[in-house]
Amino acid sequence: MHSKKIIAAGVLALGLALAPRLEADVQDRLNVVAHALASATGIQVQTLAVAGFTDASGQRPPFAAELETDLRQALDQYNGHQWKLLRADDKTTKADGLLTGTFQRSGADILVHVELLAEPDGGILWQRNAILDASDVTDADLPLAPAVVAADADDEGQAGDTVPEAEGAPAEGEVVPTQPWEPRRSAYYGGCFDLSVAYQAFLPTNGNFQNVAGKVQNAVSLGLSINDIFLADMSFWQQNVSNLGTATGLSYAGTDVALVYPFHLGDQFTLYVGPGGRFGDISVQDPALDGRGVDFGSNALTAVAGAKFTADHVGLDLRYSGDLVYSYMAYNTLRLGAFYEFGR
Repeated sequence: MHSKKIIAAGVLALGLALAPRLEADVQDRLNVVAHALASATGIQVQTLAVAGFTDASGQRPPFAAELETDLRQALDQYNGHQWKLLRADDKTTKADGLLTGTFQRSGADILVHVELLAEPDGGILWQRNAILDASDVTDADLPLAPAVVAADADDEGQAGDTVPEAEGAPAEGEVVPTQPWEPRRSAYYGGCFDLSVAYQAFLPTNGNFQNVAGKVQNAVSLGLSINDIFLADMSFWQQNVSNLGTATGLSYAGTDVALVYPFHLGDQFTLYVGPGGRFGDISVQDPALDGRGVDFGSNALTAVAGAKFTADHVGLDLRYSGDLVYSYMAYNTLRLGAFYEFGR
């Protein structure tokens, strides 16, 4: 019986050791800290380490490693390829940015100050304060901050009431909100898509075709973009012609597709580049053909590059494509469209 109690106690101790130290509410607050760092502008960090957290006295109680682990997990969720996040066992000398800070327990709260330091000079690039819930953190992991004596100004010179040490407490305007935050970047890999209407200029590179149909064919384009990765649009143009026998006009209908890699520069601006293809037909209108018409295939393998600006689900998209391999006619095209975004 005694041995069974020992085994049961050992299993319980192992379960407590493996249980997560920080509650969901605390993780929500760390998520907001991570999102605030990921959204900060002007920070040039390519490799980020999370290390060196200490309490107010400069010591590293067990809570330090737990805080760094959960903060590292939150940063990994909000990273979005913005930086390379080092593991706990990597040397911080590999990083050009070090996320570190101090913390202390004060009553039912843990006061945390987070700083992003430039490496190796140690300059402060960004900082944030947070208040975490200490209800599930044991005294062994993080002792209560020592109390300090507030001197009383009375004539007797007696000491006043003791108060918790408040050094490093977040200013009221800097307290991290407690509500969960869903990262905007996750929308790029979910069901985000946008629909667009655009003007597209077809710029033929063949001089003879330019003499007949002009240097620019003005088209209307309807487009679809999925996760800023898959692009598809349909384009239409009509052009009167001369010096082409009895032909009076040309018309075009085609579909362009592309697979591009997006570079998200913040939440509003995106650059993208990748390969694509155009599949279209040019029809000749000629009264002498008695309505039979003649069609020419206009297909191509293209290179695509563009830029998008988004604000509150609406935005502008400027795109260039150039023909690399083509049939019948080579084009450069410029497309400027307005779109509405769904799914974020």
